[in-house]
Amino acid sequence: MRNRFGLRRIFLEVWSGFVVIAMVGGAYCAAFGFRVETFEAALAGAAAMAAGIYGRRALAAWREMRERIGEGPGLPHLGVYARIAVSEAGPSRRFAVGGRPGVGVRAVRDIPKGALVFSSEEDAAVRVRKADVEGLEDAWRRLYEDFCPVEGAYYICPTSFNKLTVAWYMNDSDEPNVEIDGELRFRASRDILAGEELVTRYRDFSE
Repeated sequence: MRNRFGLRRIFLEVWSGFVVIAMVGGAYCAAFGFRVETFEAALAGAAAMAAGIYGRRALAAWREMRERIGEGPGLPHLGVYARIAVSEAGPSRRFAVGGRPGVGVRAVRDIPKGALVFSSEEDAAVRVRKADVEGLEDAWRRLYEDFCPVEGAYYICPTSFNKLTVAWYMNDSDEPNVEIDGELRFRASRDILAGEELVTRYRDFSE
């Protein structure tokens, strides 16, 4: 599921601080007619003010960018916490009649509490009307029912079911170890050990 804010927003947050420094410094000097030898002092004052305003936002943006990138470029396993695997999770009360799930998501390394579990997931999600799905053949309709969260009269879906990422395979649980944050990103709700299955609570983000 795509984060609602892209990396572009993060870079703009950081860049905006430098823009404010330049604008405030230039305007301050122009307004008061500072001589050349006092320009550096004026710019330093403007920089301090801008840093106070934007420092916390820039730091938060930098941390988010590090979370998104994970451990940096290189081999495709870098920054990965989990993989698709055979599920051993018991059914939640919500899906008790459906039996034990067959496929799930399992940690391939320890995941600290609060970590962004699927840091590189950037694919977009689309809204599809439930009314448009009801008339489909059973095989197609089950794709929506099995994988897509419900939001009012809409399914929240990948742009193509061929592009389902690991996050879409987490199973429902009454005792989740992965939760969703305010920006629809999955985070570890406790420390998770390598080998544990990752489960979430569907009703937290799906009706």
